[in-house]
Formats: sequence, structure tokens, C-alpha cells
Amino acid sequence: MSSELETQVTTLVAETIHESTGLEVDLTPETALIDEGYLDSLTVLQLFAKLQESFEIELDMDDLTEESFGSTKGIAALVAERRG
Repeated sequence: MSSELETQVTTLVAETIHESTGLEVDLTPETALIDEGYLDSLTVLQLFAKLQESFEIELDMDDLTEESFGSTKGIAALVAERRG
């Protein structure tokens, strides 16, 4: 997985959090998104849709795990896997 993909995902996650909550967040690939309270259920669903659209991938509900959505690094790994 490229650092460029991690950067793109981190930016998309930060934008989605801002749109959903109004919070300006400074994320790193290791930021604990769920544990630190950045992702609630609505934000996760918005992010889920944006990932599919932005990266032209298909995700399913089984992908909504803490491992995959717990950090931007986990999300980037999921995107990389789905892109093949």
C-alpha cells in the first residue's frame, strides 16, 4: 500500500468527520478513529459511501469492522485490498 493512498484516505476521513460533526481534525494514519470518538454510526455510513465513490470500489457491511475502520491506516488497507 502506498503512502499516497494513506494520505488520500486520511484527507477523505478528515473531510467526512468535518462535514458530519463540524470538527476540524488533524489525523495521522494511526489515529484511533473509533476509540477517540471521531467516528459515530452516521459518520461511518457517510464515510462508507464516500470511499466507494471516491475510490470506485465495492464494500459490503462485513467490511465495517473495528480493524478496518479503527484508523485511516486500516481503511487505506481495505481500499488497497478492494482495488486489487
